[in-house]
Amino acid sequence: MSNNDYYIGKWKFLLDGLSEKKSLKAKYAKIYEKSSLNNDFQYFKLIIAILYKLFQNVEDFNSSNSKKNKIEIGRQYEYALFDQGVILIDAFEYFVQQTIEKAIKEFPEKFNYLRINKEDDMLVVYLVYWKCIYRYRSD
Repeated sequence: MSNNDYYIGKWKFLLDGLSEKKSLKAKYAKIYEKSSLNNDFQYFKLIIAILYKLFQNVEDFNSSNSKKNKIEIGRQYEYALFDQGVILIDAFEYFVQQTIEKAIKEFPEKFNYLRINKEDDMLVVYLVYWKCIYRYRSD
């Protein structure tokens, strides 16, 4: 079993509605995996909801092996999204939709994963990505 097959099998429940192409499923699965490893479990449902909606809207991207840059794509008070660990569904869905719209607008051509940082009482969602800097040599 290849690594791609492992990740596709692990994240199958989120991949079935997205694409039939195995290469695209593997790309999505690896980003789900990186995002789940780089975030606290308590924010897992938020990360998964944002990624799933993002993958429904954007197909043209490459995954990256670096995490040098990040773009803030969402910011909200934690208490507006969760009440003692329970999702406040209306606010949650609105926040996910607003975050997706901003992510699509500022989407880099490559990205690695989503990261949620807690800054004071705010949850800040970042898209972590790699951006190639071309250097030209004059001879």
